[in-house]
Amino acid sequence: MREQEAGAATATPWLTALEHKDAKTKALLADAMHTDHANGCGCKKLVTSAARREAVAHLRNSLW
Repeated sequence: MREQEAGAATATPWLTALEHKDAKTKALLADAMHTDHANGCGCKKLVTSAARREAVAHLRNSLW
């Protein structure tokens, strides 16, 4: 029984380090996937500033 406890005591720091490394790897992967998706999706402004100003002016004129 004591041998198992001793083995568990030495495995705990190793397991903790492995879990920490796994969490870091998952975070890095998620960040890389997010960056890749944001760069590759062709995201662009749907409405330019001038078009937005024009739409606001139209709404102001039609509502008031």
